[in-house]
Amino acid sequence: EKDLRSLSWFYAQSKLDEPWPPTKKGLQAEMVRQLEQRPEFAKAQTWQLPGKRQLHLYQRRRFPVTVKALPDRACEADTLPRLRRVVIPSQVPPGQAVPVTYKWIGTWETLQTGLVLLTWEPIAIADAPVNSSQRAWIHDHGIGLGTLRPNPIQPNQTTFSAAKDINPNGCFQVTEHTATLPPQESLPGSYRLVGSYLSATDTTPQPLAITDVTVTLAANAQPVSAPELDWVTQLREVSQFLPQGPDFLDKVFEPIGRLNVYDPIQNYTVQAEKTLTQRWQANPQAVVAYGYGLVLAQVLQLKVPEAIASLEQLVQQDAENPYAHAYLGFVNLYAFHPKAAQTALIPALELAPDSPEINGLSAIAALLQGHLREAWQKGNTAIDLAVAGE
Repeated sequence: EKDLRSLSWFYAQSKLDEPWPPTKKGLQAEMVRQLEQRPEFAKAQTWQLPGKRQLHLYQRRRFPVTVKALPDRACEADTLPRLRRVVIPSQVPPGQAVPVTYKWIGTWETLQTGLVLLTWEPIAIADAPVNSSQRAWIHDHGIGLGTLRPNPIQPNQTTFSAAKDINPNGCFQVTEHTATLPPQESLPGSYRLVGSYLSATDTTPQPLAITDVTVTLAANAQPVSAPELDWVTQLREVSQFLPQGPDFLDKVFEPIGRLNVYDPIQNYTVQAEKTLTQRWQANPQAVVAYGYGLVLAQVLQLKVPEAIASLEQLVQQDAENPYAHAYLGFVNLYAFHPKAAQTALIPALELAPDSPEINGLSAIAALLQGHLREAWQKGNTAIDLAVAGE
């Protein structure tokens, strides 16, 4: 189901003497049946192959991102991309994905390198606390959801999507069909969209002129069918499990493994890092909302020095969480900094002395420094705690 909601192209093979769609059991056969039945997919083409076989290609009828060339005069007055239109249901429940369409207009250069920091903020909520930042929600992402070529990717990767035939000063419209996620704890009321633009060379976001766009959250509102959440939002969502420790890491890395299949150059991590850096700088106390997501995005890109710097800031702001210190210790071990790892793990052990994982990391840090006796003791403690917890 995740694959069918997240990917836009599928192909499958068949034999001429077998029924199509296939009637046999199995996940792949069921996927083909779904592709044949679901109205959002269409068969694009069928090819005859040697050996009396056929190759079927399916495509999504409406792609998540579409691009349309416009006359250059449509962008003459704009130095920044312009949010031409937003389509969102008027009333939705909190805690569930909401379909939203953004239409951007601008030059290819500003669209292709552009990141947008979008916030759905409360307009007026009766009897609400003065601080409204926790009730708002964000929908930050790269314009075109990271698909506009050439793709900005991780430093250790390359892509052949040079797109040399696209005029960087040409005017285009980029339409995104995606979903946003109001938090379950958001209070009922009306919310409006505000935003800013960040290019690859900017250090300070620039405000976007957005016409009045609102949505109402109501607990009794009927859910609206929505596409899969964009991958930057999914990364931010799963990062919320990191502060809860090792028992929740599967909830982080199982979805991340799937996202890395959907986006093989992991462009979504680049978008997440840049936008969360801005968010955390503007809201340094929002550790769980932004800090853990930033660290996750940097770790997934193997940006070790940057991840260590973020974790050092994170452990100051989330000092009572043993796992924040443990993550700093783990990344230092990965970087072969055992002494720094040991220093980070001391408060982790004080806060969670019965954690087998933290004791195990401490044993590795001691071993890499040649402290064999300490490594032996910590290792045995980790094993005993792990066995006792089974």
